[in-house]
Amino acid sequence: MITLLILLGIGAAIAAHGTVLFVPAVVVAVLAFWSNGVMANYRSDPMAATALATTTSMVAAVASIGLLIAALIIR
Repeated sequence: MITLLILLGIGAAIAAHGTVLFVPAVVVAVLAFWSNGVMANYRSDPMAATALATTTSMVAAVASIGLLIAALIIR
């Protein structure tokens, strides 16, 4: 699941290459990588994960989906 969320962010950045959405897509991909990396440290006890990492992971996932759809529509 964590790998899928990171790949979704990277896919949005690749799809947005050459458009105005490229920079936001790269930022979202970096945030997805960071937050899911932090979340991976809490695999044994997911309830102990910080609220910041959890919220950032969810926001990055939703933003990745939105940017991916927008980038595909623009092309």
